[in-house]
Amino acid sequence: MSSFSAIFTDWKQFFAIRKNVLLFVLAMGWAIALFLLFHPFFDYIQQRDGHHINDWLLSRIPSLDFNWSIFVLIYSVTLVAVVYLLYHPELFTRALLAYGIVTTMRLLMIYLFPLEPPRGMIVLKDPFFFYVVQPKNIITKDLFFSGHTSTLVLFSLVMDIRWVKYVFIGCTVVLGCLILIQHVHYTYDVVLAPFFTYYSYRLAFYKRKPGE
Repeated sequence: MSSFSAIFTDWKQFFAIRKNVLLFVLAMGWAIALFLLFHPFFDYIQQRDGHHINDWLLSRIPSLDFNWSIFVLIYSVTLVAVVYLLYHPELFTRALLAYGIVTTMRLLMIYLFPLEPPRGMIVLKDPFFFYVVQPKNIITKDLFFSGHTSTLVLFSLVMDIRWVKYVFIGCTVVLGCLILIQHVHYTYDVVLAPFFTYYSYRLAFYKRKPGE
């Protein structure tokens, strides 16, 4: 109970400051709006025609199924990160804001660059999307850039504990490799995801200096 009391106290102190309340409402509202947008958006992008990319790397490696490994990795890192962030209200709020920014950028990129799935793709059945966001519908055209990679990159960036940060970075590299081996994304979808994520992170964690 002491842990829950500590969390409650920290959040109570966090919400005692008006600007923190506004920041939290912005971050949470943004995340909810994106969640409501997911279903119609992914329905749309899945139905439209896109382009195939000649991917030098994917054409040279066989596609293998790592579905379970990928999701054990993703959800394990997510669980650890969320539990940690609950103890740090401002970090949680700004991480949620960064998620909103990077996800908005990702949806925009998907809309602007319609693509067909890589040849040899083994469909990645994300339990969350498959049962919650897009029930029973398989999404294969949410390609540029990789959302799973960007999520783990974001957790790596916000983590304050150094050794955990390094573990998360290692998990992100492993995840990127597994996604490519399964041909779920093109190479540049994975390689460029960290750059979009870092930019979103810097925007979300930007703080004005006194006097500015």
